[in-house]
Amino acid sequence: MSPFQRIASTDQRCSDTDLQLLYRENQSSSYDQTTVIEATLDDLDQNAIEAYRRARHESNPDAPELNYSDQDLLYSLNLITKHQDSYCPNIAGLILFGNKIALRRYCPLHRVDYISIEGTQWIKDDEDRYQTIEFREALLLAIPKLVTNVLQYLPTRFGLAEDSIQRHDIPLIPRKVIREAIVNAVMHRDYRQYSPIQIIQYSDRLEIRNPGYSLKLFNEETLGEPGSIIRNQAIAAVLHETGFAETKGSGIRVMLQVMLKANLSLPSFESNRNEDRFQVILYTHNLFDNEALQWLSQFKNHNLTDEEVKILVVLREKGRINNALCRLINDIDTLKASQRLKRLRDIGLIDSQGKGTATYYTLASKILSGQLENSNLDSSTDNQDSLSGQLTIDLFSQESLENRLKKVRQKKHYKEENRKDLIRDLILELCKIKPRSSSQLATLLNRKKKYLLEEYIKPLMNEKLLEYTIPERPNDPSQAYRTTQR
Repeated sequence: MSPFQRIASTDQRCSDTDLQLLYRENQSSSYDQTTVIEATLDDLDQNAIEAYRRARHESNPDAPELNYSDQDLLYSLNLITKHQDSYCPNIAGLILFGNKIALRRYCPLHRVDYISIEGTQWIKDDEDRYQTIEFREALLLAIPKLVTNVLQYLPTRFGLAEDSIQRHDIPLIPRKVIREAIVNAVMHRDYRQYSPIQIIQYSDRLEIRNPGYSLKLFNEETLGEPGSIIRNQAIAAVLHETGFAETKGSGIRVMLQVMLKANLSLPSFESNRNEDRFQVILYTHNLFDNEALQWLSQFKNHNLTDEEVKILVVLREKGRINNALCRLINDIDTLKASQRLKRLRDIGLIDSQGKGTATYYTLASKILSGQLENSNLDSSTDNQDSLSGQLTIDLFSQESLENRLKKVRQKKHYKEENRKDLIRDLILELCKIKPRSSSQLATLLNRKKKYLLEEYIKPLMNEKLLEYTIPERPNDPSQAYRTTQR
């Protein structure tokens, strides 16, 4: 019988990976310090060693190890081990400094695949157009090339520097964000897994997937908070000393701050324990676009501050926010973040969920259901159509939409046999008022998005009661659903 482990407030059965991790943590060294006794110092790339010396000199010109011989330098970095009468590299030594032949021999799938796809969906037909480049070389040489390669193919926008008459092209995703995402992937990936890191570039986003879930408890409540658990101690130490990475868990925070400063949608992070992988998605569309500004117009009578506006826009996009994320996006302290969140709650624009340190906030039901938006519309044709839709809803049930939503979210007011029909009806009603994404519906109905898609949205699509708002791109990140005329 497999043991259990405590994760947040739940007990979860340990997987084989969890048990391996437990046994490994009882050891004094990490996996990347495992010696490869068949390898020799001749398997290391002299160019990579010189790259380390240059980077180390730039970060600390007085570092004493710069005066060491190559052998003593590698030994001091815990990248080689003495075996019998010679020195052998360990996994970290090969990953950081190995030549291409040695990497192919000892680490055949420890590479990075760059995949460029025309469009917004994963290629299913091999005849469709896409480009793949494999990077299989020492990390200290590969990281700069990876960043340059991504920037080369990334769409750009026009820029004009102050006091300059010459235009220059600015990448849609800032270089610093791309660099942080790539360094985090190669530093935190699980090198025990024989599968490559993938950098997939779509026309509207950049996805970076690496083997190995986050060892730090990772969810929306801890997003951007400092602190890190290092999987590859030797690799992380070298990347830290050369200025490629921090070891304080600040990478995600940096990405969030830089993307927000560039008015880009916040990155999406996913740590999947079951599939043992980590993924970051960097979007190229603006956070405050025309659609967001139009959506914000419904709150014009509430005299919102800039911080409160940011909170609402992030909630609209991510579905939930807590004090830590509020502090991060507004660069304010804990007390001020708490005051902003409480005011939005008190005026009825957001709802609080959970208790104590686990408290988070979601958009109020009346906003998600479109009732506030409808109440602020003028007497235009759109207003008449919306009111007509609302009258249909009122006639459909004697109980208000908002009350039914509250009861469904609490999951205890209806019998199981009636709940499924009720949720179907609510989805159709909500998507009749205005198109909704699967994330918005999941938040509104207090259900998991995957469950909602499989049990309700897909069947309603098959029955032609729901339809895509972007039918030509089913997997578009901004995809939403609307109720059909039927």
